[in-house]
Amino acid sequence: MCSAGPRLQASPRSRRRNRLASGALIVHARTVTGRCQAKHLAAANGCTPGQLAIAWLLHQGPEIIPIPGTRRIVALEENLGAAEIALSSAELAAIAAALPPGAAAGERYAQAAQVGLNA
Repeated sequence: MCSAGPRLQASPRSRRRNRLASGALIVHARTVTGRCQAKHLAAANGCTPGQLAIAWLLHQGPEIIPIPGTRRIVALEENLGAAEIALSSAELAAIAAALPPGAAAGERYAQAAQVGLNA
């Protein structure tokens, strides 16, 4: 059973078959390079994998605004540090190759939740 809250449990991506398929994607991203690529890229940039993820989002364009959830000031300060990370085009390409858009298994939202999208 998933230990996440009810909203996450209702997500199609949280269903067992989708978690397994997306988990295989993560394993593939690790085995392509023989190491966890996110940890390697984060270490190369002197940041955490979480900061790397936020930095990647910030590099996607001005219409993309990361909204990381946090409850602790120290985590908020860490997240803000992502704004100082400059990713090279090679690093952006490596992330895109390891985890291409649309590769996650399952729909993003449950069918009932999609009714109000883009309304």
